[in-house]
Amino acid sequence: MDLAAAAPHTSSLKDLPCPLPPAAAGEPAELGAYRKQPGSDDAFLRARRSLREAENWGALAALLVLHAAAIRDAAKVGELSFQAYELWNDRVKDKAQAAHALVRALQAQPDNVRPFEQLRRLYEQLGAHAELATLLRWRIEHLRRHDRNAVPAALVELGLLYETQFCDIHEACALFRKALEQNPGDRNASEQLIRLHLAAGAWPKAVELLDAELARTDPARDRARFAELHLRLARIESQQHENIPAAALHLQAALKAGPDNIAALRAFGVLYLGSGKASDEGLAKAADVFFRAAKLARAQNDERQALGLLRRTLALKPDHFEAGNALAELLAARERWMELDELYGAWLGYVSDADSYGLWLQRGELLETHLARREEARACFEAASRHEPPGGDAWRRLEALLLALDDHHGFVGLIDRWAEQDPGSAPTDKLLAAARVAREELGDEERAAVFFYKVLEREPFNAEAFEGYKEHWRRKNNW
Repeated sequence: MDLAAAAPHTSSLKDLPCPLPPAAAGEPAELGAYRKQPGSDDAFLRARRSLREAENWGALAALLVLHAAAIRDAAKVGELSFQAYELWNDRVKDKAQAAHALVRALQAQPDNVRPFEQLRRLYEQLGAHAELATLLRWRIEHLRRHDRNAVPAALVELGLLYETQFCDIHEACALFRKALEQNPGDRNASEQLIRLHLAAGAWPKAVELLDAELARTDPARDRARFAELHLRLARIESQQHENIPAAALHLQAALKAGPDNIAALRAFGVLYLGSGKASDEGLAKAADVFFRAAKLARAQNDERQALGLLRRTLALKPDHFEAGNALAELLAARERWMELDELYGAWLGYVSDADSYGLWLQRGELLETHLARREEARACFEAASRHEPPGGDAWRRLEALLLALDDHHGFVGLIDRWAEQDPGSAPTDKLLAAARVAREELGDEERAAVFFYKVLEREPFNAEAFEGYKEHWRRKNNW
């Protein structure tokens, strides 16, 4: 079926269906009696009272419509018809009959906005698009006589109906154009026309419409709209016409109007990458543009967009320090630990050994605390400890982890390395702890004796060291 051909172009309320309720088998006697005396006030009042008492709402609604059809007082006809609508819609739940009653109410009182609004809503709920189109066309003609300022909005509404329900793009465009002709400043009509021409790939006409809208837009009062229009024109120039300089001018205008326009900054970065200037320097400049956009996105609490922009920055310049830190902060705030670990791992491949200490330490803390990968955390702390003097953060974290893992060899080796690298800073209690572990857990008397001796060198009267060292010689000589 051709939907466009099925779309009506009538604009009279007489074309809307509103048949009277037919006589049905088993209907109440009161209603049948009224049918024999249509227009009789006495018969109407008797039947209405009886049907109300019986709470027969469907029959009562039919009675109201029949009486409205039999009298000539427009105000009364409108009132009775609207009452019938309320009964059918609220009590009987018969939306089709409710719509018929509203048509009669509107025919009686065309200036009454209430039945029009209710009928429009009912037609939308029923999916009666042809009837809705007729209703809207009638409304437009009515507004032309009584409220011309409201006509453009009604034309846009009808155009959207033709586009979405009848797939009649030609008629929709014609209606949008009529709205724009009557009110050149109607942004909604202009936007709909621009949207349809962009979707159809009608680039020359789209540019013409965008330029016209741009000329009507005050950059001081509506910076966002001004920037958006320039951004659209920039896309057309770069993607369709391959005119990079013209696209750049539009983007510069968009950024001048709104320096915090993230979309314009992103487009500028993409434009720079596609301009044939993608040298190392060009990639670095594009990365800086994306990073600037990411900072704006973070300031605007748009974390999702900020994540994408930061990733793009690092893809272009993996050693971008600020972008890496910002991405790490965002991932940690959102508890995306696996992704944060991947970031640290990738970043370690780009930084120098001298700059890797903080990354090794942070990655170790992440692996230990949030991912429960303690063996990998140990390797990270060991790598970090090579870049700081003994006793630093990495050494302390490594010591605590080795003790938690019951890694006796690792713990003794760590204290041994500490004593070799900086003998004076090795605490006595740690030397004694290493000696106890070497003797009791590893059975390594020679190594235990070395630790006891190191303590005695600095504290000749340390009782535990003296007894431990004496025990070493006792066992060795079997005293």
